[in-house]
Amino acid sequence: MKLMEFLNSLKDESPPQGISPELEALWLEGSGNWESAHEAVKENESPNIIWIHAYLHRKQRDINNAKFHYSLAKKSYPDISSEEEFIQIAEFLLQEKGYCISDDF
Repeated sequence: MKLMEFLNSLKDESPPQGISPELEALWLEGSGNWESAHEAVKENESPNIIWIHAYLHRKQRDINNAKFHYSLAKKSYPDISSEEEFIQIAEFLLQEKGYCISDDF
């Protein structure tokens, strides 16, 4: 899956089949369903899920909770926009799962 395919899928009614739980949580938020995204991440303790959890709280402007989760994920509080961070997380997750993220690869 390429990054643009993932981003274009955000307007679909459901996430692409076969994506990881991390990408699904990110997809839920990106498609406008913050609550479902938060439900998907709040009981999972993997570093990537914790990173997404931090992003979700940052997006909600719950800065203290976001900073707490960034520290758990061993990430610094980002100095980029939340939109840029969404792309950064998506790219990271796609690459980690072995997907080709762009036509340049």
